Amino acid sequence: MRQLSPTRTWRWQAKPVAPRPGFEGLYWSDFNSGREAIYALLTQGEIPKGKLALLPAWVPEGIYQPFHLAGCTIHFYELNCFGQIDQARLQAQLAQLPVELSYFVQIHYFGLKRPATWLRELLPQAVCWIEDWAHSWPEANREYHAGHWHIFSPTKLVGVPEGGWLLGAQAVVVAPRSVMWRWFYLWWRLCYLGIASLTFRRAACARLGAPFVNFAYTRSYRTLLKLTQQPQPLSRLGQYLLEHYPMDLLLRRQRQAQRYHEELNNTYLKKGYVDWPDCIPVLLAYPLLVENRSHFLDYLAAHQIGPQLFTDRWWFVAQEQNALYPGARQLLDQHVLLPLNQDFRKEELDYIIRVVNAYRPPS
Repeated sequence: MRQLSPTRTWRWQAKPVAPRPGFEGLYWSDFNSGREAIYALLTQGEIPKGKLALLPAWVPEGIYQPFHLAGCTIHFYELNCFGQIDQARLQAQLAQLPVELSYFVQIHYFGLKRPATWLRELLPQAVCWIEDWAHSWPEANREYHAGHWHIFSPTKLVGVPEGGWLLGAQAVVVAPRSVMWRWFYLWWRLCYLGIASLTFRRAACARLGAPFVNFAYTRSYRTLLKLTQQPQPLSRLGQYLLEHYPMDLLLRRQRQAQRYHEELNNTYLKKGYVDWPDCIPVLLAYPLLVENRSHFLDYLAAHQIGPQLFTDRWWFVAQEQNALYPGARQLLDQHVLLPLNQDFRKEELDYIIRVVNAYRPPS
């Protein structure tokens, strides 16, 4: 049996499609990556000149790095274990900030919307509010507030080598430049997607190809870090591949997530959300919270199931301040993301659900 993982694989169709919906009064800006889009917004967009940014305590490097490189003073705010904002603590924190707040980042972890309509009343009117939807796909039936900026990262969900979308009240345009690292990045991303597609679809190639997949991914990621301060628009190749990606495959991810929600009934595992949406979004993965995570991961590995999780590379809080953010730290330490994959067969998803429901923690 092949490893059941969230590996993104290469797909293509001859007929072009529109990979994203249009929204009245809002503009799309295309970038090589989401982090480049944020850096361009911070350094070139018509936004406040202040430098104080408030980020969630558990924040991806792709969000933290652009603010850090742009010279912002970064403060953190607390979350609960489901990734929701602690309203009372945030209100008290805003009242105690040493200078006026310029940027506020809200993250919709794993693609599930974290409602916080009260933020409009709480945040100062001049604040640049950025919503991170990198773990989801833009949807025509969802309202994206015109006063916010919205970040999407299609490479996290589909098998394309590059792409970062910035949605906002105005376009943020950067001129194409000849950057050597850009072509290195594209090369390693194409290598990663090609080898990953082969090894995932051919179980016999998996063991041989795994080291090459990891090597190509690592090289592409290291190259991406060098590109943050040199924002580039989406290349013609990236645009072409997005326009020729079979968008109906995203529906498979939605159906798989719904099956997890309906059929997982293991009382030893906590589902990683408070409310399940009536209209299922396209998710990065299906979240669980597991107290003894290492034991659960070993159990899944023994059954050839490869979940997704994020490590301490997503934790930038100083060690002496960790105790101030127990909810965010619990989310980091306990989350396990069950895989969603366009290439899963029905019997493979049946198997994952059966294995997860059969799990028992150590006594």
